[in-house]
Amino acid sequence: MNDMEILMKGALWHDVGKVCYRAGKKVNHSQAGADFLGNYLNNNAENNRLLNCVRYHHADYLKQADIQSDDLAYIVYEADNIAASMDRRDNESDTRGFDRNMALESVFNIFDGKAASPKKYNLVCENSAGDFNYPSDNQGDFSVSKYAALVEKLKIILNKYDINNLSINQTLQIIEKVFRYVPSSTNRNEVCDISLYVHSKITAAVAACLKLYFAEHNITDYKKYCYNASIVKKFRNEKVFQLISGDISGIQNFIYTIPTKGALKSLRGRSFYLEIFLENFIDELLSRLNLSRANLLYCGGGHFYVLAPATKTAEKVVEELHCSCNEWLLSNFGTKLYLAVGRENFSANELMQKGEHISGSIFSAVNRKINQDKTNYYNETLLKELFAQGSKYTVNQEKTRECSICHNSSMQLAAYDDDKLICPICAGLYRLGENILKDDSIFLISREKQADAMPIFGFSGDYYLYAVNEAQIGAFNDIVRIYSKNTADLAKDAIRLWIADYCARTENDTVMIFDELAQASCQKERGIKRLGVLRADVDNLGTAFIGGFIKSGEADKFKYATISRYANLSEDLSMFFKYAVNNICAGNLAGLDTVQEKPFNIFGFGKKKQRNIHVIYSGGDDVFLVGAWDDLLETAVDIYKAFQQFTGNRLTFSAGMAMFTPTYPISKMAEVTGMLEEASKNTAGKNSIALFGFETGLKDSGSKLICKHIYKWDEFINGVCRDKLNFILAQLDLDNTSANKLIMGKSAVYNFMRLLQLSETEAFNLARFAYVLARMQPKDKERLGTYERFAQNVYKWIRSAHDKKQLCTALNLLVYYLREKE
Repeated sequence: MNDMEILMKGALWHDVGKVCYRAGKKVNHSQAGADFLGNYLNNNAENNRLLNCVRYHHADYLKQADIQSDDLAYIVYEADNIAASMDRRDNESDTRGFDRNMALESVFNIFDGKAASPKKYNLVCENSAGDFNYPSDNQGDFSVSKYAALVEKLKIILNKYDINNLSINQTLQIIEKVFRYVPSSTNRNEVCDISLYVHSKITAAVAACLKLYFAEHNITDYKKYCYNASIVKKFRNEKVFQLISGDISGIQNFIYTIPTKGALKSLRGRSFYLEIFLENFIDELLSRLNLSRANLLYCGGGHFYVLAPATKTAEKVVEELHCSCNEWLLSNFGTKLYLAVGRENFSANELMQKGEHISGSIFSAVNRKINQDKTNYYNETLLKELFAQGSKYTVNQEKTRECSICHNSSMQLAAYDDDKLICPICAGLYRLGENILKDDSIFLISREKQADAMPIFGFSGDYYLYAVNEAQIGAFNDIVRIYSKNTADLAKDAIRLWIADYCARTENDTVMIFDELAQASCQKERGIKRLGVLRADVDNLGTAFIGGFIKSGEADKFKYATISRYANLSEDLSMFFKYAVNNICAGNLAGLDTVQEKPFNIFGFGKKKQRNIHVIYSGGDDVFLVGAWDDLLETAVDIYKAFQQFTGNRLTFSAGMAMFTPTYPISKMAEVTGMLEEASKNTAGKNSIALFGFETGLKDSGSKLICKHIYKWDEFINGVCRDKLNFILAQLDLDNTSANKLIMGKSAVYNFMRLLQLSETEAFNLARFAYVLARMQPKDKERLGTYERFAQNVYKWIRSAHDKKQLCTALNLLVYYLREKE
């Protein structure tokens, strides 16, 4: 192990003793951690230096330590101080000292205000195949026996893998698996919302930055700069750190540039390619900076944040990679995609938000620089080449032809859909969408160009992306890095990517195509055959991300606005959209307070647990789903409910949902649904869903497109579905099988709905409505009571604008349900 590996492992493991102490160990956690790790390390100089980082990361033990001034323990000590100072904030409501049985609280408890009833997690070891760990109102079990079970799981891992031979990435994944739901501090005087995983990760990230900064400035006396109080006080004012951020432009156009044939695979392949493209760029950046994934604060939705040292070396690396990446994108995708990058330097005091050094603007400042970069695409050299006569970026080269999908020129076009020809990249994106659904898929980056090679950016030369299974890995001799899907594959030193990849399958275990999804709507013989498309994202996340932890009106308004909390928030949101959404689509709502209600059901008939939908994309802060229209709408409600519990009602999301024939162009499906999503966000307070589509010619609408079915989520759930639709279904005999329900044919339902729709453009004709309703009056006494209840409620609803609107939507749903399959 070199110095950086020793330092990073020491920093990542520095608080392992907290878990041992809470499991019943009687010594202080620093010594408990060193004793525990010592069982898995040989007694040599390297391992002793690593153990020093664990044993001496607190001042009381460091001042008694017989170590040299260049011992890495001093760096871990200062990094731990900085990270802990970011984590720990006063809890004004409790002053009872430490409690080793305290539960980890949700970071959303103090987001945008302080929760009256804080939600808490259960203490579990992360399991990608298990239930999602939702925070709830109930205190989880954080007893000695529960911690002891966690220690036993850690022992099993360390008995299998040698700590010395584990990479930093492997070590970080172990820390994540075991420490994700362990509270960093159990001091009742402090808010207990930072996990031991996040604290350990931030400590390691800060330690790496300090080490590289010291190296560039030829500082080897770590004791002086990390332990000497007067020097430390001064040094913490120096701009030692920088936040690096990147954002991909052109995502929407890139993803939706697809043909109708094979649309599902192309959509999924394109969205995943951008995801792994950005992950690979980040790993290229971290590798050249001599950093690890501990320094990656967030990656999702085409955006990332990295904590790095504010060194000349780092500045040069970022500029070189930025230019090189955009030149590569220009060569392979033209001007469709661009990676904007921004940097902002800051000090340890700014990082800790201490005293006069508070700054809530680190993220704001770096985002401003991102926006500046987006307005100035490409450097001077690239711009000259782009607009030069005969530029390789704008002129078709000799013997090349145009791809039918992306319209870039290529010498190697492959047949696709009768007379169409596509380039290797578009063909590769299609294959990628096919392979991502395979459970055994592993994604590797190699310098070797083999069959089915998919180009991907590499700073040091041409890289290629492959989707393979484990048996195929041996065919590659020059592997740059490996990515695993959802599982932590420690044996291969793979980088885990959380991917929401749920897809509906037929009885023959094949992935459903669009036509099969539409056919699966409602019941076998009943229900309109339509494909549902849903797009949704979190409301005002950018604004909330910057300001959610800032407490306006308080003396120390930036108290909670720390990088550790932003990192925790980002981790949590990513886990929800990639892990929880997958489980929800599979019908697994375990852990939700409303689990006794089971998955939401619009019409009440029995359904299989797994939903007939596909996740095209879910990550960052948005989702894109397609499927049987009723399953899709029900799943959207389940996601909303889960999100409300997960965030403690501190964040909301809005959605657009439309229905299409399976052969309708997917790009148009996405466009219409995106417009509906935007319409839902234009309502006051957002937190809404817009349904079905747009209409024109309505009174006072002018030429604008109008969606008549936009609701707050709770209004749709309770007003439209539970109140109006459930009541109608309970009163009507739609199948001529009940002796005391009203017999109502489809024509009567259509008449009802048409009358309500006419009221949007002309005065409501109550007499005509009464006539239609009177014709439903039964002659037999058994049904008369039902009729009177039905008529009474309907008359009440049509006199209220919002009830009449809800009734109209409920009747729309009923009509879609009553339609026979074409």
